[in-house]
Amino acid sequence: MYRSNNQGFTIVELTLAMTFLALLMLAIAMVTMQISAIYVKGLTLREVNQSGQQISTDLRDSLSQSVSSVTTVGDDTGGRLCIDNTVYAWNYAESLGETIGVFNIRTGVSGAGATDVRLMKFIRQDSTEYCLIGEDGYYPQLPNTATELLGSGNKDIAIHEASITENTVQGDQSQTVYAVSLLIGTKKTGELIDNDGAGACDPSDEVDSDNCAVNRFKFTARSGNKEEEER
Repeated sequence: MYRSNNQGFTIVELTLAMTFLALLMLAIAMVTMQISAIYVKGLTLREVNQSGQQISTDLRDSLSQSVSSVTTVGDDTGGRLCIDNTVYAWNYAESLGETIGVFNIRTGVSGAGATDVRLMKFIRQDSTEYCLIGEDGYYPQLPNTATELLGSGNKDIAIHEASITENTVQGDQSQTVYAVSLLIGTKKTGELIDNDGAGACDPSDEVDSDNCAVNRFKFTARSGNKEEEER
């Protein structure tokens, strides 16, 4: 009788092969997840930086071109910046969509949308002084013609801190230098970390670290009569 000498894999060999394949697939999956996380984090940082740079450019141009008055008002929920007839208004990330106790409210808009003011800009068309408190103890509401400069975007970007410091130019009272500092980032950040003034996310269980980023943007702008200096 003819007997074949061909033999298949043993159970031990099959087990080793399956274990190797499982480990290889697991390693590929982990690398893919890591690459995906880096990609998402990069998109988040890019959106924050683009938003901050666009806002900084707009504010710097407006401040540099101002010829009369610059006024800032606000509280811990938001603020306003009035440059001649141009008005900027914002509510901080933690106050967006709140229905009571918020600094900026839009006229003619109901519900949470009335206080969803990330960074709005408009040209004052009437005699209303939007940076002066009224006799009723409140600042005028924002007109519905205000344009949003800081759309929520894919990453829900908002302003977390804003400060504008005014300094006169030594020896020239006709010029003023404004130092502006803005902390801009995703709305949900967990507990914000100072990080030597630059700002950083401290994600909690409810905040995905890959979708969390903040950055501080600082710049200066000089306004006033510069004609004599340029001659």
